[in-house]
Amino acid sequence: MKNLDKVEKYISLFVVSLYFIAGGYLLFCHRCITMMHREFRIVFALILILYGAYRLARILLIKKSDDDDEDEVGDDE
Repeated sequence: MKNLDKVEKYISLFVVSLYFIAGGYLLFCHRCITMMHREFRIVFALILILYGAYRLARILLIKKSDDDDEDEVGDDE
């Protein structure tokens, strides 16, 4: 089960990096999508980056709580 948790963590980090890359691409690439209005593209890019930051914070908090749980179990033995 431990290997499955590692795979899940790496997939989550990969998805978070995709959010950051897509947001950065929309924000800094001026010729990327010509069908989108500039204001909508900027807002959408910022939403992607903020959501990526939220997901990254959740991953780090879950990892921290899992580490704390392992420490508590180790102290009981």
